[in-house]
Amino acid sequence: MNKNLLNANEKGRLTERIAARKLKNKPSQAAINNALFLALKAEIKEAMDDGHNVFCIWETLHEEGKLKFSYETFRKYVKRIIRSPWDSTKQQMDPVAINTGNTNTAQKSTKKEEVTQPKNSGIPGFVYNPIPNKEDLF
Repeated sequence: MNKNLLNANEKGRLTERIAARKLKNKPSQAAINNALFLALKAEIKEAMDDGHNVFCIWETLHEEGKLKFSYETFRKYVKRIIRSPWDSTKQQMDPVAINTGNTNTAQKSTKKEEVTQPKNSGIPGFVYNPIPNKEDLF
């Protein structure tokens, strides 16, 4: 048992060994593509805000040699990183508010809502009543 502890100490700390291993290994192509996209993110977002479509942006960057990955990969990065509904400006909002575009819903969702009876719309159907009618139970 002491022999194993001595061998572990001779090799250095775990974090040092991990760092050395990472330096030896070549980064994956996916990691390189992700880094390239993130480096160009602001420029891509600006072009999209100016009204250019995703294909034209990819085509231009690809022809310039800035991107070497496919259009499909580029689209996935745009969807996941730029068009994500959970970007930093919306992270604190309620998902219902994001989907409906109603920012007031996020503020109202924190308050306890009162149970109200739905108005009769003239369409017959089931209406849930959280307060049981004792006559119906017996």
